[in-house]
Order: sequence, then structure tokens, then C-alpha cells
Amino acid sequence: MKIKVTHAAAALTAICIAPAHADQWGCEVLLCLSNPAGPTAVAECKPPIHRLWRHLARGHSFPSCEMARGPNGASYAKRGFSYYDSCPAGTQPLASGEQAARAGSVRTVGARSIYGTSGATYVGIGTGDGYFPNDRSGGLPPKVCVGNKVGTTSVNYDARSSYQVSIYDRIVTLAPQRSPRCIDVYINDAFYQRVRW
Repeated sequence: MKIKVTHAAAALTAICIAPAHADQWGCEVLLCLSNPAGPTAVAECKPPIHRLWRHLARGHSFPSCEMARGPNGASYAKRGFSYYDSCPAGTQPLASGEQAARAGSVRTVGARSIYGTSGATYVGIGTGDGYFPNDRSGGLPPKVCVGNKVGTTSVNYDARSSYQVSIYDRIVTLAPQRSPRCIDVYINDAFYQRVRW
């Protein structure tokens, strides 16, 4: 099987070079799932990936690839169930119920920097795992991912009450996906990408 592989997936190219084994299908699947353009972007990947979708839809376990385990770490894929993707690099999920705003203007008072906000306030849902459309009227909320916390501010409900909002240098919102069925791909024991099916 000849497949163009990205630099990040180069650790998996040995799978294609190794002699055929009984678990070759699992190795083909792993290599195809690691393609950032999509698991069926290469014509040679369509048959093993379509076979995988049918296999998983029937409730069977995920195929394994023994050849993807080496001295520098294991490469593998595992099945998941979440309407939300992982936060982009450099961010993390905002804790459930926590409120956040994006840093806006900055002014220096003595040795301290005081941050204003960009206006919008976001409410975290954590990782989003466990959220289902039937749980919420009006659909699923967006997942909020935040960068570095740079301060806090008070927001007034009315003249007598207020609440604290954390200020972050970066805020990214992720809309829920249509399908909760996902496969997380790991290369050398590090998360690489999520594929939906």
C-alpha cells in the first residue's frame, strides 16, 4: 500500500514497509486515520476505512496494529463518543460553570498590569463529554477553550451584586459536531488528531 504521508505521521510509514502480517488491516487503518486531509483522502485508504466504518457500526472492537509499537512509543487509535473536538494547541477547556472574558485593553498601575475585557462573557462546559442534545433545550452549547489567565474582573448584576470573571489572553469557542462518534489517533503516545465517522 503506497500512501503519501505527512511529516507528523512519518512515524507510521514503517507499517507500509514491514512484511504483511495478520494485523495488516489494523495498520492500514491507523495509517489512513493519521492523514490530516482525512482518512479517505487517498484512494488506497477508501477500502480499509469503509471496512472499518462497517466493522465499528456492527459493534466490533477497534482493530490493532502490533507493528505500531516500538521503542520510541506506541501509535494507536481509540474510539470515543463526544460531540466536541479537543481544544486547539495552547488552550484548554474552561471549567464547567466558570465564566471568562477575552483580554482587551491593558493599563499599567505601578508594577501591575490591569486588563480590560473585549466585552463578551463565556461560560465553560468543561470538556463537553457527557453532553447530549436531549439534555438541553435549544441545542448544545459551544465548548469554550481558553489560553493563559491574565487576571480577573468584577461584573455587576445590578447596583448591589457582582460576580468574578476570569480574563484570558485567548478564547476559542468550538461548536458541537453533528456526530458524537469519533476516533482519536495517537502517534508515539501523543494525541495527533480526532476523526469523526
